[in-house]
Amino acid sequence: MGKQDKFIDSFKNRQHRVKAYKQIRIDNSFNTLDDLYSARRILTGNQQKTLLIVSTLFVISSFAFPFVTLFLSGLLFAIFYFSIVLFRAAILCNFDSAPNIKPFSLSNASAPTKKYSVLVALYKETGQVFDLVKSLQQLKWAPNKIEIFLLCEEIDLETINAIKQLNLPFFMRLVICPKGSPQTKPRALNYALQYCTGDYLVIYDAEDRPHPDQLLEAHFTFENSSENYACLQAPLLIDNCNETWLTKMFAIEYTTLFSGILISLAKWGAPMPLGGTSNHFKTKILKMAGGWDAFNVTEDADLGIRLARLGYRCGVINSATYEEAPTTLAVWLPQRTRWLKGWIQTLLVHLRSPKQLFIDLGWRKFICFHLLITGIVVSIMIHPIFIIVFPLQVYSFFIDSPTLSYETFIIGISTFTLFAGYLTYGFLALAVTKGKPFTPNRLWILSIPIYWLLISLAGWRAILQMFTAPHKWEKTEHGKSRRDTPKI
Repeated sequence: MGKQDKFIDSFKNRQHRVKAYKQIRIDNSFNTLDDLYSARRILTGNQQKTLLIVSTLFVISSFAFPFVTLFLSGLLFAIFYFSIVLFRAAILCNFDSAPNIKPFSLSNASAPTKKYSVLVALYKETGQVFDLVKSLQQLKWAPNKIEIFLLCEEIDLETINAIKQLNLPFFMRLVICPKGSPQTKPRALNYALQYCTGDYLVIYDAEDRPHPDQLLEAHFTFENSSENYACLQAPLLIDNCNETWLTKMFAIEYTTLFSGILISLAKWGAPMPLGGTSNHFKTKILKMAGGWDAFNVTEDADLGIRLARLGYRCGVINSATYEEAPTTLAVWLPQRTRWLKGWIQTLLVHLRSPKQLFIDLGWRKFICFHLLITGIVVSIMIHPIFIIVFPLQVYSFFIDSPTLSYETFIIGISTFTLFAGYLTYGFLALAVTKGKPFTPNRLWILSIPIYWLLISLAGWRAILQMFTAPHKWEKTEHGKSRRDTPKI
């Protein structure tokens, strides 16, 4: 064999090796979890049987014993909602003492010696590329100790070309995720995770504008926390909060969650459903946990629960990331549908073996899991039905000459849970948002019931998609609002 033939043969071998390695990376991007912990399958055989048995028994009892069924159903939901009210009340009562994190300043931080990986998933985000890169360059970290990966889908040529036209600094790199199914953000993150060499890792979205000190604070907090801290969640704030009624309500919801509820969960060591961005991880633990579930469209919430089951804790930091809220219902509804569909997927995945979930979490965390995850999923489904049935119950109660009976009990419990649910959330929202860059008018708080009905609409839309398109990722359009990001 001549030199030319050997060279050609060697070239072919290298091509085969490159192709093989590429296929391995593609496979690893969605085969990171055992089927038991992945939303690849919607319902297991046991879950299908359980659902069928419970539904059948409910239908039969509704016809055979209508009054008993109504009473027991009302009592069950009353206890469930009362637990959620107590949960919110506990957060509200402990709110002043809830922040268990010290104010961060550069004087507290030592010069970081560890490496940071930054992952940013983009899809059809041409208009966000320039401002995104500019914002990422403001992150305070040694340039030789940071690697920033801009992740694009292979079919998204416009965003790829927009990035290529920029003069990226040496620590930024474009990573093109090959075609594959499902085409989701977690799959892209898993694909890029294989390239990451940092000790810590953070993910951002295309529209994010993180505080320049955020990496430093996360590093400082990790270094001064116990070893079992796997993730730190930065608060997400809305910078177009005053644009429409929807953006105002979105900002109230975000601030209440990230600056109130999650802080309390972190303090209690409870399972934390992470936000979709600004999660700072210890890379080694993230890889050991299997990364993200490529089939779960709210991969962040699922990962937070999985870390808790593995015995790790999630904490919070102060340095915020500013995001853009949807300004119209046409943009908001698909986004919220995707979130709630992912929460339903997360609930179904982790309840495949309730006994094992109880063993993994312990009884306190097990209860917190249900108060938060199960509570949100069930309440958004029942809320519109409750709003319709409640006034009919009251009307029937007074028309039929009220007496001390099970009807009186049901009406009393329903009235309490309805108003207590609204009031505890409303007071919590007012307490959390007080003094924040966005402080809502109390009249906006009064419109929470309307906003919750919209969330229920998205929830029922998510239920429908669980049957028709369980892994569909509905893209949220960005760059259409008047953003007013504070100078940070």
